[in-house]
Amino acid sequence: MITGEVVDPAAYLRLGQRGVEMEEQTYAAVDGGQSLALLEDGTNTLYLLLAEQAGEDPNELVYDYVNQHVKAVGRVYERGGLKGFVATAVEPVVPAAPATATPAN
Repeated sequence: MITGEVVDPAAYLRLGQRGVEMEEQTYAAVDGGQSLALLEDGTNTLYLLLAEQAGEDPNELVYDYVNQHVKAVGRVYERGGLKGFVATAVEPVVPAAPATATPAN
């Protein structure tokens, strides 16, 4: 399992761009043919999303979560220092609600 942000790898690698403010640009990149990637929390390891079979869309499971944090289950592949990930399940990570103070009596 990988927990991290769904990013446009070109924008991240070239310019360090990520975060919710990049959503519109990321959708434009994906709609233009860019494959997405997962940027792992804590390590900042970038995993390019791969399709299981030729002709499948590697972005299918993460498309609705661009520039959001997700938990992804799947298989990791590595060759020549490049890391790829075939996702089999993806769900958004819901941020923890802030603790509310209990009023003193």
